[in-house]
Amino acid sequence: MVLRERARKAEDKELRRRAILDAARTVFAERGWSGFAMSEVAARSGVVKGTLYLYWPTREELLLAVLEELLWAWMAELDARLDDARAPAGPRTLAAVVCESLSSYEPLGRLLAVLQTVLEHNVTRPSVLRFKTTLLERAAATGARFERHVPKLADGEGVRVLLHLNAILVGLVQMADSAPMVRELLSVAPLSALKVDLPRELRAALTTYFLGIQGR
Repeated sequence: MVLRERARKAEDKELRRRAILDAARTVFAERGWSGFAMSEVAARSGVVKGTLYLYWPTREELLLAVLEELLWAWMAELDARLDDARAPAGPRTLAAVVCESLSSYEPLGRLLAVLQTVLEHNVTRPSVLRFKTTLLERAAATGARFERHVPKLADGEGVRVLLHLNAILVGLVQMADSAPMVRELLSVAPLSALKVDLPRELRAALTTYFLGIQGR
């Protein structure tokens, strides 16, 4: 009876954790960092606000957990797509693989855009250490796959490729995530030339990047 009660409590705890993570992902996708509120996450996940802090002490810790889930899932899909592609894949193929693999993992790009500037400024040292350690392990595995597709890359350089891809993605996400008034202004020529279509520009930028690597 005691073991059954403990198992049920552990299951209930995991269900609450899952509901909170799902709600946090939705709220961030809709509101961004500036509009992200723990009270709204609590309401959407069906728990009282204080319960959130039993799982994550700050909203940054909560969003780091959301980011980790999305990032590891995306990297697993990217690994699978790179494994399926015939090596060596050309620049356009590699750019397409990266862009297409990202399409199911919103709001990953916007979370990465606030990782260094916001999230990592209010999380515990053990959380950052765990995240960075896992990231290095995953990046080494994914980087090795890029190295198989791009003969010009030396052993270990694939990790740098992922860092560069992150910088390109974050930069374009920030440019594309304009305020409503700015989006309105950019919808009309001639200012429309400054509008950033994220999927199109990301594919173009990554194609140029991979062309540069293969041509060096």
